[in-house]
Amino acid sequence: MGVLLVSVIALLFISSVSSLLLTAWAMVALMLVMSVLVSRALFYVLVVPTTMPGAFFWRNKGFEQHAKDIGLANVVDAGIVADSH
Repeated sequence: MGVLLVSVIALLFISSVSSLLLTAWAMVALMLVMSVLVSRALFYVLVVPTTMPGAFFWRNKGFEQHAKDIGLANVVDAGIVADSH
């Protein structure tokens, strides 16, 4: 992000319009988009699963059955729906 900030400040002081300047702005825009995509992906991969109850065990039928067998499904924080029918 620091490189992007320095690049934008440097590009703002250039007054002539040329293909090199447009290419530099395109590169800054591309780096910014890539930075946003990578940071968002890291957020969804690393942060969300660790903060949502039961996130590591989604669609893991073996864990669901084990949780029901030992009574963990009765704990609301576990995020497992016990059979109620």
